[in-house]
Amino acid sequence: MIALADTPFEETIGLPVMLALIAFGVKPIVNNSMVFGMMNIASYNQSAAEVLRSDEAERMPVSDEVRSEWAQHHEEDKCTGGICGAIMMVATIAGLVMLFVPHYQTPLFWLAWPIGGLCCGLVATLMKAFARE
Repeated sequence: MIALADTPFEETIGLPVMLALIAFGVKPIVNNSMVFGMMNIASYNQSAAEVLRSDEAERMPVSDEVRSEWAQHHEEDKCTGGICGAIMMVATIAGLVMLFVPHYQTPLFWLAWPIGGLCCGLVATLMKAFARE
């Protein structure tokens, strides 16, 4: 783009070449990140344990300490998911009210969802910070 600046080829050649180079650069970054994530066995086991049902967790050959840790994480995630689901439902109600109710109409109705997402992030952070052992 810099080499072709202020020429007729800036948008016809420079922009597609720049986007192609970005795409070729993003592919190895994403691929290597995924491969690195697959090699982190502890993280994989933790995420796999989060989706186990209680009867499946009982049959796993792990210590009682690990099993209780899995149960605690499962309960925390269940609670966080419920609270975040409620927050996003309230955000949807607020967004739809701002979109369709004449007295409350605003072009910024879409801000209800990013604000709801930020509130969910806040709830998830606080739940992890103040989780009971």
